[in-house]
Amino acid sequence: MKRLILTTFLALATSGAFAADTIDAPAGDPQIITADGSTAAPVSERWRGFYVGAAVGYGFLKDTIPAEGKDWVFGGYVGYNKQWGNFVAGVEGSIDYAYIMFTDGSGIKSEYLYSGRLRAGWANEMIFAYGSIGVQHGTTVNLPPANSKDTALQLGAGIEFALTDKVSIGTDYTYAKYKNFGDLPLDVTTQKVQARLTYTFN
Repeated sequence: MKRLILTTFLALATSGAFAADTIDAPAGDPQIITADGSTAAPVSERWRGFYVGAAVGYGFLKDTIPAEGKDWVFGGYVGYNKQWGNFVAGVEGSIDYAYIMFTDGSGIKSEYLYSGRLRAGWANEMIFAYGSIGVQHGTTVNLPPANSKDTALQLGAGIEFALTDKVSIGTDYTYAKYKNFGDLPLDVTTQKVQARLTYTFN
């Protein structure tokens, strides 16, 4: 009888301890373990917040003469995202140094590209795929001052991959077409393909 009572007592105590552990366990979304062993934020938080980053890639210019050019493009950006489950949307501003020479012998070069855009797309804890729309302000050198800049609609798309809960890498593509750039009878298109490194303050 004593052995039965002792066995029952131990079973109840063990069950109580297990139940206490279950009740006291923190509620909320499961944590994601990244490749380096750190704990990433849950999907409901991974992509939201302010972020900054740097980009490097290649830019392409083309106009209706026709003339074209291509060269390296370097830039930086800052933005803010909101997240609702798997849907992410936000705003971003960027500046790129795109010193690209046209190949028609005119000596005309692009210089800076300033962009402001909206991004929106689907995300999980590791990937954010998006489309974008905004405006791009471009400047050139070796044109008369009154005609050395213009603004156009910009469209784009990209994808980012989480390395940790704050750091991600990705690739981004944008396209813009200037109608009568700087009041000249030239329709100029720009394309950029860039690799991005982003730090998010979430």
